[in-house]
Amino acid sequence: MAASEPPERHSVVLIGSSGGGTATLGHTDPVELLTTVHRELLRVGDGIAFASDGSADGGGGDGKDGGAARRRRVCVGLSHAIFVSLRDGSGFDSVKEEEWRPAAGGPGGPTAALYAVGFEQGATGDWKAINGQPFRVTLVKEGPLTQINNLAQYMDVSLSETISRSNWPNSSAPSISAMISMSSEPTAIHAASLGACNPLDGVDLPIVGSGGTSLSRIASLYDLRIVGNSGGSVASTTLTKARRWARGLAEEWGMIYDANFAPTGGGLVGERADAQLEAQTSAVSESPVPTMKSILEAALPAFLFVCLALRLLDTWAGGGMENTRLPAQGDEQREHSPTSMIRFALRHLVPVTTCCILAATSRSASVSNQPNEDQSTLLMEAVSTHYNGGSALAGLVSGALVPVVLSKTSRLCNRYHVTATMTNILCGGGVGMLVGMTMHLSGIARSLSLATGAVRSLIRWRRVIPFASELPLSISDLLSRALETCLFPELQRMQEQCTRMIPHTPALLQSMLSFKAPEGGCSLESLPVPTGLGFLFGCFFVYGSKIGLYHSLFLPAILLEMDSASKGEEASLLGAIDECTLVMVCSGICAANLILPPQGKKSEKKSGGGIASLSWQALKTNILCGDFIEAAYPSMERSAMVNGAAYLAAGLSTEVLLQRRVLSTAYLPLPLSIWISNDRWGMAIASSVTFAVSFLGTIASNAVC
Repeated sequence: MAASEPPERHSVVLIGSSGGGTATLGHTDPVELLTTVHRELLRVGDGIAFASDGSADGGGGDGKDGGAARRRRVCVGLSHAIFVSLRDGSGFDSVKEEEWRPAAGGPGGPTAALYAVGFEQGATGDWKAINGQPFRVTLVKEGPLTQINNLAQYMDVSLSETISRSNWPNSSAPSISAMISMSSEPTAIHAASLGACNPLDGVDLPIVGSGGTSLSRIASLYDLRIVGNSGGSVASTTLTKARRWARGLAEEWGMIYDANFAPTGGGLVGERADAQLEAQTSAVSESPVPTMKSILEAALPAFLFVCLALRLLDTWAGGGMENTRLPAQGDEQREHSPTSMIRFALRHLVPVTTCCILAATSRSASVSNQPNEDQSTLLMEAVSTHYNGGSALAGLVSGALVPVVLSKTSRLCNRYHVTATMTNILCGGGVGMLVGMTMHLSGIARSLSLATGAVRSLIRWRRVIPFASELPLSISDLLSRALETCLFPELQRMQEQCTRMIPHTPALLQSMLSFKAPEGGCSLESLPVPTGLGFLFGCFFVYGSKIGLYHSLFLPAILLEMDSASKGEEASLLGAIDECTLVMVCSGICAANLILPPQGKKSEKKSGGGIASLSWQALKTNILCGDFIEAAYPSMERSAMVNGAAYLAAGLSTEVLLQRRVLSTAYLPLPLSIWISNDRWGMAIASSVTFAVSFLGTIASNAVC
């Protein structure tokens, strides 16, 4: 009977690393990451009722609808994986080339760990890719990054041989049908496995994954198809990434991804790993703690939600947009209407609470034996911290303190035989109140809020104005008063010197760039913007993103600028620059590559559609989601004309944005980014100019190259 045929099994290989930006949660736990990806891939098959071992018939086993007459197809998850992670939880953006390039001997680079799936160590100590092994994450080695990458490169050669043999006739092993690339290095470490996927050799594996720079180079160098909703992974989690990759591969294979299906094969049972995997996971050394920068960047969705919600309130609930002093430097309007209370909660409670919870939960495993902090502890702490000047930075600091204080409190209660009820009271409420009130009474929360306001003023080219000196002095204001007395005057002198030394914009250019902006775009506190400053900064923004400054500098600054901003200014000037200089520049280049592909690709006898698939994926992602800007880098590296057009477009648009003080943000659909802006005309003009210049420059380059 046809229904008894063994299923057609598809497997997936994974290569890569924890990535450069670390603006995700879960990147520091490779075992959980690989297990989650494997579990979600097991949910892919031919029908709703399928099993990873092929025992289920997909709903057609009774033969009434003919479903059992065709051979079943299932995904058996990850067959092989090579994954490198830094042990300190940081990202690869700050790692220099000499610190990561593979080298056999000698110390080099930060400490890293190599994890693998589907590999076995032979008698000689060599690691070889083996088919048919049950899913198991193995910690292969820990050591200097150069040595770890050298071993990963050696294992990648073995993986390439397995990929080449996987589709041989009469092979008993599952067919390797796709590859997941997670910020992989395609030129040295994983060149062998990616080369084995070349469509010219008849393999043609589709690629899904994260890490825009890596995916762009893979499509450009190996002409491989980028499928699904691959792209950047800023502010994502392990589960969201795994689910989007599984769904993308299911669509590519013509199968179905069922998120509610509980896999029973592949080494997993239901929602938990089997006993063997659990024992192995516990044996692996502890995962590193995410950095504070990583936790702040992971809070990006909360900042975007606050920006959108406040813009909706200004539009539909009335109140308009007005100029007010920085929240860190002035008192909130003492209104008691429901709308004003919602605005206050969104502006001051949501960011600090989100950062507090993320910091506490992501750092708790390393300092506490309790897996999760009590919700009442976090809420009590967040409310206490935000009072009288809380900020996202205060939430991060207090959230990082909670696991430490909670662990010490729990130990003291156990030592002195405190009852369970009293222990829960002290840990559930007392710890949160203690940390929050300490942040408030010491003035740390207020000082961090003042520092955030100063950063926002510098970014938006405004005068830094001390305000706390106008208030009666209290114990909690000592630290913030010292900050204003020592730091703010120096910042003011620097601003005055820059204003006197650099010539201002000529009258003609000023009339072209700064024609009357809507109220809320500029204020009496705004400083005159020097000529060409926006152009230079736009070029620096593009260059900085290419050398790894985006996640280490630009994105944290965008979030600090958005934190607790005054009414009508919840968006970000750096966010508007991000949208125009990166997102729209990439959109123009990718649109041009779709309309007129580079001449070099046309001359190939057979193309895997790498550039076309990358350009289409990046264009729709940038316009609809405001992300995946790295897709432009291969074209910029290929052609000096494209590179020049990108820098010219970025410089022109940033000059407009800075002169008009346009506020917006990326990571949103383009129409929404324009709608939330305080100057919609300015944002629309800057976006159009950027797209047009980069588009025309790429068209001209593709026509002659």
